[in-house]
Amino acid sequence: PNARFIQDINDARAQEIVLLPELATSPDLGGSYVGERFVITHTWNAQAVRWLDFPAWWSQRRVRLPATPLTVTILWLRQDIYNGVPFDPLQG
Repeated sequence: PNARFIQDINDARAQEIVLLPELATSPDLGGSYVGERFVITHTWNAQAVRWLDFPAWWSQRRVRLPATPLTVTILWLRQDIYNGVPFDPLQG
């Protein structure tokens, strides 16, 4: 209930926690942030499985080829929150 959806990345500036799609460059959020990458959805190419991988896939659903990420998001946490230090907007 406390989530706020935005249309522009500039609306996220100086927020404590920001969840954004993965971008080619780190977004300018108006200060120091720590980001963690999360794969939301992925795909797997069944045609890439070799006959040698079939027993492992059949019994454990495991293969040597990793799945390809489709939807990736970055959870950005403001550095002061990460460090446990109170936020001073005049220093940011």
